[in-house]
Amino acid sequence: MAAPRKRVDPEGDSLPPDASAILAGLGGPIARPPVRPLYRVGLALAALAMIALPLLYVGLIAAVGVGIWLAADAMLRSWAHPTPGIVIVSVLGGVVVLFLVKPLLARPGRAAARAPLALRRDRQPLLFAFVDRLCAVVGSPSPSRIDVDTEANASASPRRGLVSLLRRDLVLTIGLPLAGAFDVRSLAGVLAHELGHFAQGAGMGLTYVVRSINVWFARVCYERDRWDERLLAVQQWLPHVGIVRVCIEGSRALLRAFMYAGHAVSCFALRQMEYDADRYDALVAGRAGFEDKMRRLDELAAASHLAWNELGALYREGRLADDVPALILARQAALPPEARAEIRKAGNAERTALFDTHPSARDRIAAVRELAAAGLVRDRRPARALFAGFEALSREATRRVYQARLAGEAGPIRLVPVKTLVEDAATDDLAHAALERIVGASLHPSITLLGDDSGGAGGAAEDRAKAAKEVADAFDKIVVLARAYSCMKAGRWHLAKGVGSPPALPADVRARIRVENERFRVARERARGAYADVSRKLVSAPAPGRVLAAARAIEGAWPLVEKLTVLAHGLDELAPFAHEAGEDGQLAGHIATMAGRIRKAHEEVAAALSGVPHPFLDEPLGTHAIEPTPFAEPGPALEAARATVESLATLRLRALGRLALAAERATTQPG
Repeated sequence: MAAPRKRVDPEGDSLPPDASAILAGLGGPIARPPVRPLYRVGLALAALAMIALPLLYVGLIAAVGVGIWLAADAMLRSWAHPTPGIVIVSVLGGVVVLFLVKPLLARPGRAAARAPLALRRDRQPLLFAFVDRLCAVVGSPSPSRIDVDTEANASASPRRGLVSLLRRDLVLTIGLPLAGAFDVRSLAGVLAHELGHFAQGAGMGLTYVVRSINVWFARVCYERDRWDERLLAVQQWLPHVGIVRVCIEGSRALLRAFMYAGHAVSCFALRQMEYDADRYDALVAGRAGFEDKMRRLDELAAASHLAWNELGALYREGRLADDVPALILARQAALPPEARAEIRKAGNAERTALFDTHPSARDRIAAVRELAAAGLVRDRRPARALFAGFEALSREATRRVYQARLAGEAGPIRLVPVKTLVEDAATDDLAHAALERIVGASLHPSITLLGDDSGGAGGAAEDRAKAAKEVADAFDKIVVLARAYSCMKAGRWHLAKGVGSPPALPADVRARIRVENERFRVARERARGAYADVSRKLVSAPAPGRVLAAARAIEGAWPLVEKLTVLAHGLDELAPFAHEAGEDGQLAGHIATMAGRIRKAHEEVAAALSGVPHPFLDEPLGTHAIEPTPFAEPGPALEAARATVESLATLRLRALGRLALAAERATTQPG
């Protein structure tokens, strides 16, 4: 009987044929860079600051407590019996001490969701062999675990806090966008930088402590914890309504002073640590490519920002990219030359500030230029060659980050191949350019392009631009007056802007709003005639019928969208003062009224577009283009209104662009 055929696993535990060539450049250790004097000074100052600041804070709490006790005792001895003054001093003193102690006891809020994917050595033999050899070259301990994620970054960290540092139990995290964007030499330099942190020994441990204390200070200064919420809820039972808020903000102001002092010292040490790690990068990968690598990292950061913004828009449509690293790389590849030039210009102009934990790219490049480092690794093949099944890893990392970030909040989500998203984005770019050529650069959302044929001849580009400006000016004036009127009704006259001096009465402002509404109506009617020829071109374009139907439906509902926009502006002006609503009945009443009106207007928009097919998805328009109608609370109402207006405006422009592109193609095709 024949022997059973051995199963071939494409991600098995044997090294690929070209592994020897990839590992060849990592044959021996580098000369460990000497520790710079500034690094030693920075670590010493950071150590002193991090020891002194917590002790000073605890000592301050003890001093305040003892001072309050002595004051109350002295008052008792003087007056021989308890008085309301002694009770008030004791209670207020106890509250002050409580709020000083609170940051030491209150539980932190929920940390940001992260979902790295831990790799297995038997599944990724080449990567682990590469990292092991790189550790031997750098002189650092090998990581006990290698993770990958979707960030355009890499990091080295202890696995389980300070104890892991003592046991050298470390984790190396590699952002898959780096592996997709860099070659082997460049990625080796990035990893050498992170492993260089491991090699820094005591510096790594001290840095971990420094960062932990800085994070604690930042959390207690800026995050609201459970104690804050509960104490604010019961502040109405205290003798003075504002005492709780005063104590909360007072304790945070004191902590901020401690935080800034410690942060200034520790950031100096952290910057020196980064300079030291950059030397490992240059010695492994060479100084020649360091500057280009820093610029490409800046481009990747910009592309990552664009990609996540795009994912936010896709999420509202019930879609997400199936591969976040691939989407980031696609956005980097699509950066126009002028954007790359701006990124480079910003990098050249950046300066290292006092509270920066990392030096500026300009200063880091200048420091590396001083080194005579040719580098060990010369391999220029793509760094993804180090990974078995790179695309599958990238998709799995994407799935994990979605699970962590959405945490059960998402409805049905469809994963779309990045190739499809890239093609859609390219079509949208062509469509936007076609719309500009046909309509002109100026187009206000209130101008109807797909209504009934007005019979007008239309106007030149200059006429359309003038008409669009008149519409925009009239609508902007309505918004200014609506914001002013809302401030007046809320009893915040001093916030009313653009209504003349002395302050007008609300009735006067309402009269001016009626005048501006008529001016707006006339300007929009004039614009309709100026755009008549454009309207005929778009309506007759051979585009899918649902694109035209959706765009027409949105235009038909736009007066309701305008109403929602104006109401949102009126509430937005008062949003910074919402925390005072509990102490001001007029303000609270008007905010509640505005929130209710926004909710009603939001429902009117949803009803007007009910049943309209989405122009690009096989679902109703309202499923993904309109936010769910919120309750009447001010915050959710305002957020939903903004999201709906932005979504409908964007969708209308996309549909108009497709119509414009179809119209252009129809005129250029033969026959």
